[in-house]
Amino acid sequence: MSTDVTDYHDEVWAPGSARVALIFQPTFAVLIALVCLFAALADVSVLTDAAALSAIVLVAAGLVAALVGEHHAGPRSWRAALPIANFMAVILLGLATRDGMQAIGILAVLPAFWLALFPSAILTVVVIVLTLGLVDPSAIGDPASRAVAVLTPLVVLLVALTVRLLRTRITRLADREQAASELIDRIIDTVDIGIVAVDRHGTEVLANATVRNHPLLARDGGSVIDLEKHGLLYEQDRHTPVPEGAGPVARAMGGEAFSNVVYWVGPPEARQHAILVSADTLHDRNGEFSGAVFAFDEVTEYIETLRATDDFVGTVSHEFRTPLTSIVGYLELIGEVSPRPSAEVTLYLDVIGRNVDRLRRLVENLLEAGAEPTESRFAPEPLDEIVRAACERAEQSAAARGIRLEIDAADAPTVRTDAAKLGLALDALLENAVKFSDDGESVRVTAAESATGGTVTIEDTGIGIPRREQHMLGTRFFRGINARDGAFQGTGLGFARADELVRGVRGSLVVRSAENAGTTVTLTLPRD
Repeated sequence: MSTDVTDYHDEVWAPGSARVALIFQPTFAVLIALVCLFAALADVSVLTDAAALSAIVLVAAGLVAALVGEHHAGPRSWRAALPIANFMAVILLGLATRDGMQAIGILAVLPAFWLALFPSAILTVVVIVLTLGLVDPSAIGDPASRAVAVLTPLVVLLVALTVRLLRTRITRLADREQAASELIDRIIDTVDIGIVAVDRHGTEVLANATVRNHPLLARDGGSVIDLEKHGLLYEQDRHTPVPEGAGPVARAMGGEAFSNVVYWVGPPEARQHAILVSADTLHDRNGEFSGAVFAFDEVTEYIETLRATDDFVGTVSHEFRTPLTSIVGYLELIGEVSPRPSAEVTLYLDVIGRNVDRLRRLVENLLEAGAEPTESRFAPEPLDEIVRAACERAEQSAAARGIRLEIDAADAPTVRTDAAKLGLALDALLENAVKFSDDGESVRVTAAESATGGTVTIEDTGIGIPRREQHMLGTRFFRGINARDGAFQGTGLGFARADELVRGVRGSLVVRSAENAGTTVTLTLPRD
């Protein structure tokens, strides 16, 4: 795209183009006409001089050539003859007038300027040679006129050389800009994420190959912008159309920057594509909005794989629940049939009971992870009571490993929350804190009031989380390398589930951790 624009600019504004000729030649013709008019007012015989007539013919012929050549839009090398003819016309007219070159030699600046714009170095030599024709021999011998006689051609020559130097530098800068633009085009065409840019009016000005070649564009609109205009974007439920003004382009045009928003493309009855959209706004040097850049990523396969995984996990979990219930029932029957089993049998039954309980919790976690979020029921709740109840539920597993739960909830406020969901989130966080702490250590739980509501902080001195893994904490089934290497049992659902529950009660989680230096999780809740 940038290459096409540059080529068009070079073609239209090249020194040999019809447009440039129509600017320089008529302007020069008007100046020569004025000079001839003033000269005739002073002495009409000047216009009958052969040199003056030749100058007028050259300028007139150049004007006709410029007008006739208007229909040939491309650069033509023959147009270099126009400024050369103009330069010669100045020399001839200077010879014909009484005052000579000292009066009208400065008019040569215009054709010299035009010639210096041409890329050929030979034309620069032509300018130098023609400049010598501006020197008035009659004035060289006169000390009073010598400076003026030399100064006029010198000024013309300096103007031509300066223009030539500037043109060379501008050409080099343009070449560098063109190379950089082509490099950027190649880079954005190489990445497998779609990139689109729009101007301040929402018109698409750039789209990389990933966007241009995507099959859904050919089917649904022709450009990503058209998808929104034609109402082909749907919410995450895949059935609700995105309201007007809520699409990615409309949001970005309103000055909003956002990231990782999923939209479904295409009507529900057809094959739909999921796109992950991020956008950022552009501003000019005055801080005014000038457009936006979008990144589009096709995530259909990823989302469908996640849904298939959730369906599979849910099915397997339900299938596990029936035999687990049967095992628990038979354990209870054994206890009723044999009220006083031997120590060895009791040991075996305890092992079976613990593993069944562990497997049951695992199934419950899997089912909860695959379940649709339920509506939160908010009510004023004492935060200290919720925290103490969660610690009581974690006490048994902590005591089994000699881990102390230190509770400080004296300053906890009353917050408006869903006590059940918050309790489940604290259960998951405390379970992780206990699980990843060494035997005999302590876990500190602090509930306190904050400026906006309440906070619950859970601190442990366990194995910690490497910095490179902390961004994955909210991902389902993610288990860090320390958890895997340390043979800690789990599914990788605990923190992800806690994060979902906390967000469901309008809260947030912040994790600070260092490898082998423990973890601190801060849960923040709004007051109202």
